[in-house]
Amino acid sequence: MDAATSGSDSVPGSPKLKKARRRRSGWFSKSGSPPSGQVTREDPPAWIAGHFETVPYNLDPLINGEKVSELWKEDGDTLVHLFPRASEKEASFKVDSTLLADSHELMQLCTILGTMSPPRVQSPPLGHANVRNLEDMAQRMAINDFRSPTSHIKWTSTDSDRNSTASLRLERDFNGGLDQPMLRELYLPLAFEGDVSAQATYTNEDLERLVSYRNFFAFLSGERLVATRRQRTPFRIFWSLCKILQRFNFSNLDGSTLGEIPTDRIAEYAQKFKLYDVRSSPEKVIEALVLGEQMKFTPLFNSAYIHAVGDLELITALNSPRWDLISESTRHELERASFDLAKRIQSTSMRLRDLEFHVLWTGLAKSTSDKEYKTLDFKAWRSSFNAFRSHVISFYSSRYKSWPPKKGFNRQNLKEIYDDFSALYDLLVDRNAQTTRSSDPRANLRANEDDNSPLAHKALRQILAEYDASVAPLQPPVPFDVPLLPQVEQRSLLQKKRLTSNEISNSLTTTSYNRDSLAAIARNEFVESFTKFERKTDGHIENLLSARMGQWILLYAIMQSLPLLVVDAPGVEATEGVSYFLCVGPKSGTGAGSTSQAAGVDEIFRRSHCWERAREWGMTAVENTMPPALAPPPKLGVGAADGYGGSLGVPKVRSNARVDRPLSTANFDDILRGASPKR
Repeated sequence: MDAATSGSDSVPGSPKLKKARRRRSGWFSKSGSPPSGQVTREDPPAWIAGHFETVPYNLDPLINGEKVSELWKEDGDTLVHLFPRASEKEASFKVDSTLLADSHELMQLCTILGTMSPPRVQSPPLGHANVRNLEDMAQRMAINDFRSPTSHIKWTSTDSDRNSTASLRLERDFNGGLDQPMLRELYLPLAFEGDVSAQATYTNEDLERLVSYRNFFAFLSGERLVATRRQRTPFRIFWSLCKILQRFNFSNLDGSTLGEIPTDRIAEYAQKFKLYDVRSSPEKVIEALVLGEQMKFTPLFNSAYIHAVGDLELITALNSPRWDLISESTRHELERASFDLAKRIQSTSMRLRDLEFHVLWTGLAKSTSDKEYKTLDFKAWRSSFNAFRSHVISFYSSRYKSWPPKKGFNRQNLKEIYDDFSALYDLLVDRNAQTTRSSDPRANLRANEDDNSPLAHKALRQILAEYDASVAPLQPPVPFDVPLLPQVEQRSLLQKKRLTSNEISNSLTTTSYNRDSLAAIARNEFVESFTKFERKTDGHIENLLSARMGQWILLYAIMQSLPLLVVDAPGVEATEGVSYFLCVGPKSGTGAGSTSQAAGVDEIFRRSHCWERAREWGMTAVENTMPPALAPPPKLGVGAADGYGGSLGVPKVRSNARVDRPLSTANFDDILRGASPKR
């Protein structure tokens, strides 16, 4: 006898959780169902699972071998018997045989009784109620309420799922050459401990077994599931279903899933029972991993895996018996992924701790022999960098009471910082200056030689390229990687005068901020503080331009440091309020042939803010350069082999692209060299 299908307390996973279980709540947020193993005096023998109220479920038809109304489909072609022939009890369910198509064993157990007759619909006699009592009415209402369409399904059946079911349905349609549908009969091979010919001799195990198989056919039919005092939690209910599905070898052709119908059903029930939301307890993470792996349902497994990597230390501290239900290969992979995450956290923390980024100033910015850039004042750039660094540390020390934050860096505070700098990036970036760099340092040297950008931008790109190449893993260059530079009136340039505070404010606001991002100044406290800080720059023209270059270098270094931690892995659910990192996904799915979700470094950066914005701006630029009647939809793909330097998944911005940005009117090279501008 399989304890799992009976719902016995011997089902693996009745742990005595330690105090390390810092988050605890039930699966049902509205019903307030008690934790596993607790029985309240109000609990009936069985009730509708997942309902916001405790609605008792009438077990009498199930126990007496009578028709179970919600699982008796008049147009079904298969009579299902829970009791042996010798009991002389009638069929409990009438379902469509397609529900069994993914199990060759169950199809083989079916016997043909004859051809089916069209069902006759009989109206109840006048004066007779359609239900026997108010409890039956409440039960039916609760069951019917579940049949509403699922709002958003997390799973799409694969071709192998559909083909497996379609091929097995040939067996159903092969009715001895007859065109009429055939009526089948299925006696399930269930072993009972008591004498099932009399209700009084049923054991508790027998009753739990009956409920489990009732739930099994309800699961396949998309009906409400039933809970009992032993199967009170979703995990215990679905664990029993797992064992039945495995017992009868439900599978698609290649064995990667349990078949089309079971996979579609678990997608629906995972939403109904909130199986994805594992934030309430580390134990729920383990349960979701077990169910995702056992039911071969990749979306649930992947989401639970991502949560498990981020919170693995606390999860393993539980010493939960259910941890052993996870396959050994998955447990080992989780440990390796957790180790990889720890290295990411350490690397990022070291960079953010003091915001020094010393490597930025050890290459070109330190050189005094490069003739091409000798007119640029890199010392002024670094001075501006340091001033902005001090402002950033002061701002976040006020927000988090210290820098680094006393509680360390976590997903929530790093996401806040990333959102702040993303808003600042949108405000300052030059959206017409797509990078000339690639992820290949050698290609960057050639690209720099052919770069016709202003001298300051060329030097800036070389400094940024040196930084990207200095960290491991190698960081791809940002698609739009240089800032807008402040502009001033030609008369001020000629007079070489100091700018007044009003002139500085006007220059910054009208010429070096993207107009569509100006609203961010009012919405974002950090961006607002930056604009106030920038207006305090010394009024000399050269200082105004050098300040922007130094500020941008720090912005770039911080933006490039965070994606490996703040960009959540694909497929993760229930992320709101999670403080542990959700950035590492599985490399092998459920270990059953599912495709890999492991994202390389390039893939992670492609899902970060700068790349998302680049796709938006690239699309706008291309659309604006084509005649409306002839413009095809832009193709934003994954780019060429190197993935960067003109193949960013972003079309190149053409010279006549209409992008909302200030007009370029000043000769920046002349300004930075200290030469008089051309008239």
